[in-house]
Amino acid sequence: METIIDITPRDPIPTPSAGPLDQECIKEGLIVCDREKIKGQQGVSLDALVGIFTRIGRDVEKIGVANTYSLAERAASVIEEAKPLLTKIQAMAEDVQPLLAEVRDSGLLKEVESLTRSLTQASEDLRRVHSSVMTPENAELIRKSIYSLIFTLKNVENVSSDILGFTGDEATRKNLKLLIKSLSRLL
Repeated sequence: METIIDITPRDPIPTPSAGPLDQECIKEGLIVCDREKIKGQQGVSLDALVGIFTRIGRDVEKIGVANTYSLAERAASVIEEAKPLLTKIQAMAEDVQPLLAEVRDSGLLKEVESLTRSLTQASEDLRRVHSSVMTPENAELIRKSIYSLIFTLKNVENVSSDILGFTGDEATRKNLKLLIKSLSRLL
């Protein structure tokens, strides 16, 4: 139950220009200065480690030693089969790395980010315009306007059928009917 401290230095070990008692030591930040504290991380306790191995041992007994070995062999074979795939993935990553660096250096990401912000802003503006313009009152006014336009166009169609006897222009009449049908679909 003794305290164990493991200190792992930086690799490569830095060469400080100030000593631990110098006033510039803290600014340099390469070594532990006088009266300075180091924040550490708690390691694995021996009791926890013994507990883990005890559980593993019990699980191995339940499964059986032979089954444990066959399971380990299958895991090893899967790892062996995966090695070529991992090699290909590593090669692909090496090929993609220069492209990513080029994209990062070219400023394309900043342009895409700026474009995304602009599109988001435009979308929000459209939502605000839609919510302020397409109020229930305005929608009713638009609906009434379309009804009155359809009524007017039907009257024009009736008049045009009367005129058709004089002019004989069937294309004009068809265009008016098509316009009336299109406006009716809007409703």
